[in-house]
Amino acid sequence: MKIYAFIQFDDGIANRSSLETLAGAQQFAKLTGGSLYAITFNNTSSELEGYDIEGIIQINNEALSSFNSLSYLSAIEKLIKSDKPDYIFIGHTY
Repeated sequence: MKIYAFIQFDDGIANRSSLETLAGAQQFAKLTGGSLYAITFNNTSSELEGYDIEGIIQINNEALSSFNSLSYLSAIEKLIKSDKPDYIFIGHTY
């Protein structure tokens, strides 16, 4: 089972709600025996290297440099269509 967790970075630092999402996805992966991958946009940080994940999927695209919900949605949609993960975790705050 393939599990993805989107991790948003702001100025090279992982967003707190994204790390909370990652923690939940790690628990889910452990319970289900799934393989967890982190998705990031335009990120060069090594911050995720210490986490219990199979790998990091980096999507590099200038259109994703600043938050735009339609650009983010389009990038994630393309990834879903090509990789066909079983579950995707995305944190959300107001």
